[in-house]
Amino acid sequence: MKVIKLKKKFYITTAIAYVNSSPHIGFALEVIQADVLARWHRQAGYDVFYLTGTDEHGVKNYTTAKKQGIPTKKFVGIHAAEFQKLTKSLNISNNYFIRTSDQKVHWPGVIKMWKLLEKKGDIYKKSYKGNYCSGCERFVTEKDLVNKLCQYHPNRKIEIVEEENYFFRLSKYQNKIQKLIESDKYKIYPKSRKNEVLSFIREGLQDISFSRTKKNLPWGVPVPGDSNQTMYVWCDALTNYLTGIGFPKKSAEKWWPADVHVVGKDIIRFHAIYWPAMLISAGIPVPKELFVHGFITSEGQKMSKSIGNVVDPFEEVKKYGIDAVRYFLLREIPSTADGDYSQKAIVSRINNELANELGNLVSRSLTLIERNGGKVPSGKFQLNFNVNKVQNWVSKGELHKALEEIWSFISKTNEYIAKKQPWTKPKDLDNILFNLAEALRWISALTYSFIPETSEKIAKQLGLKKVPTFAELKKPITVGTKIKKSGILFTKIEETKEIKKKGLDTKPMINFKDFEKLDLRVGKIIKVENHPNADKLYKMQVDFGAEKRQVLAGIRQWYKPADLTGKSAVFIVNLEPRKIRGEESQAMILAAESGKDVAFIAPTNKNIKPGSKIH
Repeated sequence: MKVIKLKKKFYITTAIAYVNSSPHIGFALEVIQADVLARWHRQAGYDVFYLTGTDEHGVKNYTTAKKQGIPTKKFVGIHAAEFQKLTKSLNISNNYFIRTSDQKVHWPGVIKMWKLLEKKGDIYKKSYKGNYCSGCERFVTEKDLVNKLCQYHPNRKIEIVEEENYFFRLSKYQNKIQKLIESDKYKIYPKSRKNEVLSFIREGLQDISFSRTKKNLPWGVPVPGDSNQTMYVWCDALTNYLTGIGFPKKSAEKWWPADVHVVGKDIIRFHAIYWPAMLISAGIPVPKELFVHGFITSEGQKMSKSIGNVVDPFEEVKKYGIDAVRYFLLREIPSTADGDYSQKAIVSRINNELANELGNLVSRSLTLIERNGGKVPSGKFQLNFNVNKVQNWVSKGELHKALEEIWSFISKTNEYIAKKQPWTKPKDLDNILFNLAEALRWISALTYSFIPETSEKIAKQLGLKKVPTFAELKKPITVGTKIKKSGILFTKIEETKEIKKKGLDTKPMINFKDFEKLDLRVGKIIKVENHPNADKLYKMQVDFGAEKRQVLAGIRQWYKPADLTGKSAVFIVNLEPRKIRGEESQAMILAAESGKDVAFIAPTNKNIKPGSKIH
């Protein structure tokens, strides 16, 4: 595949969403993160193509549609429409929405990809017997399982499946993929995810199942030349990144290779290993970067329909507004780590940062100009801001830190007003008002990628025809520009009783006999080191008197190894050992959590020996 080199093109994708249920807040986070990167590059003068879409084949869609008594095509169409509606509700600027059930746009490219791999001799047929997770819709290995269950679908039983399928020679490309990732020719953000992928590769890659029998997977793309087999997800879903830009047509050459794939941490292996191997086999250049985000919890707990804490993005937008939801997800959730969605936190961010800091700044500044002629006076800009600071964070995918940098400029401008006191009519009033107008113009440009609707409102009230690009910031605002002050940007939200309520949010009651089953012991931590494959975990060696055990604990962001070594803590010691990212944990440390603070529970009496029971 020939690649046309363009100086300023930027092609970004999200993972395509599986449509067996309604969109959740995790999908919203991903499309918003990608939207920021797409808009930012447009602001910087790049020719941008942003692709998102839906993964519509697979057993789950077929069986769910059958249970509901409707054709599978109609079922996936209903849910795909929901995802398309959400992208519009969140003001996502995608150029195209790909659907894998689209036989005109998607299927020709998938069939072409299969034939390229087949021509290379990398597809072969064999009988296979293995562990199959119906939730993931894929075969899994023993090392993927935790207590013999899938870590992502622990409520689903692992099936033993045996059938004759086509396989792809993934093992053939192990060394090439490893070198690509090690050299950052295929760059993975954050670095902890890169290390995780490399660790998996070094354990040895196995060839992967590339099809299912039509009997077991009747809904999907047929294997070319074999009507009894249906293409499995890898060749079908992953190839969307090519078909979405026109592959196998020549028009795809304008955009490929992709500059960034944005995906969740649960599907990193497929994008970091399977996808580049397929591309190398097909003779197509690999993407440049893989940006991996974490998961979202709700009010501190994993989202679950049974608990009733699933966050509906449609409802949140209806309740708080598009830009408030976008801002909260981008500012509150660390871009490359897990984060929590809470009603109290979003209300706090809206009231303090959007309404108070940004909203009041815009209102005060425009009111001052309005009361002093209503036009931008002449002056010299003294509130210069280095946009490269924000660019640095954006280029690393640290969008929450980019917003922090922008908000530091907003705070700086608020401090400027307090210091200069323009309401007292000082001699340099014109210069002060010019600085405020120019600061708002910069803020409009800098916030556009994150909260575009608000950015456009600021630009309009400032009398500008559109939000300025970064290149246009080099030239100051035109003196004499008439401002058009209108309504406030954000209304403060009163905390509801539900948000304000205090008291213990307890889990269901257990009886005393159940409590007595827990074996709580004092353990002395004798060695602490970082988990090699998990950026939040420590691997600790703990002395329990009669024996020493290895314990994994997710407390790295609160404690340094030196803070823990030699300290005693309380552990549950009769939990079944659990393997996490290749390391076994043989007990669990107990810790208290308050807001963003965490502290492990320790005996206050230093004479309490390791192994002592807690009653």
